[in-house]
Amino acid sequence: MEYKHWQKKILIASFICMGLFSLLAAVNIAQAGLVESVDQAQEASDWNWVFDDDEIATQEFAPSLDTLTSVEVVLLKTGSPLGYTYVEIKDMADNSLGLQRILSDSVVFGAWHKFTFNTPIVVDPGVKYKFFVYTDTPKITGGGDAYLSFPGLQVSDYDCGVLNCVSNHVGIFPDHDYRFRTYGYDAQIFTDGFESGNLSAWSSIKGAVTADGYEALACQLCVGTTGALIDSYSLKVRVPNNNAHFVQDDTPNAETEYHARFKIKRGKTLKMGNLNNFKLMLAKNGTQTPFFLQVRRKGLKFQIRGVAKEDHNFIKKTAWTILPKTAAWVEIGWAAASAPGANDGFLKLYVNDLLKTEKLGLDNDTFAVELVRLGVAAKFKPTFTISGAFKLDGFSSNKAYSWVP
Repeated sequence: MEYKHWQKKILIASFICMGLFSLLAAVNIAQAGLVESVDQAQEASDWNWVFDDDEIATQEFAPSLDTLTSVEVVLLKTGSPLGYTYVEIKDMADNSLGLQRILSDSVVFGAWHKFTFNTPIVVDPGVKYKFFVYTDTPKITGGGDAYLSFPGLQVSDYDCGVLNCVSNHVGIFPDHDYRFRTYGYDAQIFTDGFESGNLSAWSSIKGAVTADGYEALACQLCVGTTGALIDSYSLKVRVPNNNAHFVQDDTPNAETEYHARFKIKRGKTLKMGNLNNFKLMLAKNGTQTPFFLQVRRKGLKFQIRGVAKEDHNFIKKTAWTILPKTAAWVEIGWAAASAPGANDGFLKLYVNDLLKTEKLGLDNDTFAVELVRLGVAAKFKPTFTISGAFKLDGFSSNKAYSWVP
């Protein structure tokens, strides 16, 4: 779609009282179990554009939060316009990130109208994005005019810093910005910090670490550059015995919804006896274990599955799914049940962005995630024959399972 600058301008002497509609500073987001808040805003106005033909309003903004949930704009209505009004989020390369719409005739003159995206949009704080406001029906004129307008401010009071966020308006009001609010929340909990060349980002480490990188035979948990999975550094986990050795993140804050994603390469070096297994990742809540990921070998194939604990010590397991030999993305999404008896907790396991196995209907409302271990996350049976090493990289975690990297 080609966007053109608007040509029609309507000055309005007096507009809407700023106190007419209250600021919705915090709204519950049920999907994610988080609370959204206003991030960016330009709320003043002294003139407006009319939607005419295929004209589209474009406004740049720079979020300070890492997840965008909604955009709210003020709209004006004349008559009974047909069709829909849309708000669309795009990055600066014009890739569409989210789209929402309302009936144009449902617009209340001068009111804030909120466009909440079905899936929260992950953004980079401090980076410019833009939203578009447009209709799918041209302005009707002659005898029964029907159209929408989008107000803004001739001289903007929206400051997005050195990025210099602008609208698509040119001409007599070059500093114009539209009237808008963006909403979001910070969903991210932790990232691995491997690119620092060490494990300092992690809360604690259990296992031998050397300064010589993971080429050293003495290393059980080392960051190195040879064959890195992402960028320059990866973590190698060597299995010298059946003792636990892992990196641990203590930053989860009693999370009742948790999502983690990381890359793993087992390659040729990891050796396991048939049906032997170990815990690759493990979450703790005090002495309880809300969930863990388990790796095993069956025949010539390596497999992975998720295991969740329910109230009253019941255990629920997903089906085993193949863990590829080549480097693969693994994601886990876990949620506690919303209330006693609700039985709506879940555990989902993705491999290379495809949902492979899940366990739904969990009765686990008493659980939360307070820390996570990654590596050989627990001691395994001394009768198992497991040796060699595997690599991990790109670990990140978030509060909202709806978050998608």
